[in-house]
Amino acid sequence: ISLWQRSYGAAAATAILEGCATPAPPSLPVNPLKTTADALITQLAQQSIPAEKTPVENALRLTGAGDVTRLSAFREGLFHVQDLSSQQCAAALAVRPGHRVLDVCSAPGGKTFTLAERMEDTGSLLAMDLYPHRLKLVEDGAARLGLRCIQTKANDAQIYDKSLGVFDRILCDVVCSGYGVIRRKPEIRYKDPAEGVALPQTQLAILTTSARYLAPGGRLVYSTCTLNPAENEGVVNAFLREHRELALCGEPVTCLPEQTGGDGFFYAVLEKKL
Repeated sequence: ISLWQRSYGAAAATAILEGCATPAPPSLPVNPLKTTADALITQLAQQSIPAEKTPVENALRLTGAGDVTRLSAFREGLFHVQDLSSQQCAAALAVRPGHRVLDVCSAPGGKTFTLAERMEDTGSLLAMDLYPHRLKLVEDGAARLGLRCIQTKANDAQIYDKSLGVFDRILCDVVCSGYGVIRRKPEIRYKDPAEGVALPQTQLAILTTSARYLAPGGRLVYSTCTLNPAENEGVVNAFLREHRELALCGEPVTCLPEQTGGDGFFYAVLEKKL
């Protein structure tokens, strides 16, 4: 609470706390390879499940749906579940069909799927994660959604692998303290804040390694699901001081729950000079 008061002001801190105490309504990116937002709204209405469009392109919000994985539309791969803030982050990467894309910390795969759909399932998307068993979540989700451009690889994001080559777009969604998703993971309330003191060092190492894979003229998005400037602006600024070959593309974005209706989130868009 003290961190939020210092960082965002007393009023915003109170609003964040109120948001932490409310349930998170399901947000669904519609799979454009299989259906449209309007068609999915109609299909869900036939099952008495209200769905409405959101400010995020091709994304719906449900009310009173319960466990969405039980729905036939889920099993058919017509959508996946992803918070609105995460969808905005994925959109900021500005992928296009045919791009070569790297998602360095991909599991469980929500942003990976959104990127692949925005690529129209063309080009290639390499989804990496430190833990092989978590990549199974990405593989299963891609199969359900019918996404074939996704490949997976177990990898430590802090260690550079020259054999991977270069990429047009890189998503660097790093491990973090998770202070933006407390409403989804209430156990975070009981963590000792001291446990996260070393996180910026790890995050900077992941960002530094990831940037080495970026092609000239390419775009990288650094993101977290936390509301902690040390893990957000602090890491980005430390990186840019040492890497003049990259520059910010617009101002970094901090998503506060009371403003967006989504999770607390941060992302910064970086581009590599030609």
